[in-house]
Amino acid sequence: MFNIRNILVAVMILGNSIFLFAANARGYSRLYDAQTVTNLNGKVTRVEVLKSRGPDGGVHLQLKTDKEEISVHLGPSWFLNGQNLNIKKDDVIEVKGSRVIIENRPAIIAAEIHQGDKMVILRDQDGVPVWSGWRKRGPSANQ
Repeated sequence: MFNIRNILVAVMILGNSIFLFAANARGYSRLYDAQTVTNLNGKVTRVEVLKSRGPDGGVHLQLKTDKEEISVHLGPSWFLNGQNLNIKKDDVIEVKGSRVIIENRPAIIAAEIHQGDKMVILRDQDGVPVWSGWRKRGPSANQ
């Protein structure tokens, strides 16, 4: 009896955690607004992997343009690691993405990154991440 009760409690906690994670991820994607899409060119001043959700962190960078320095949210590190793109401090890149407000600060949710002759598409025109379901299908499904 004691073991069954513990198992049921664990299942309930795990189930609720999955729903909370899914709601959080969908909420972040909802910030993307096709009406605020812009292109920025600039120099990367910082690259960070933030461990905010899930087992892998989200890759963020600071981009210094002629007009501002702004946070750019790219996507999960596990996805970006497989894209043959190595962005580091002092790189000059072009970003296409939606200008949003996150934590009371302007930011860009990136849809495309251009670095030299390389381009990585991160989101479709509606802001839906291309990595949605990618772990199940594998990398060849998006190529």
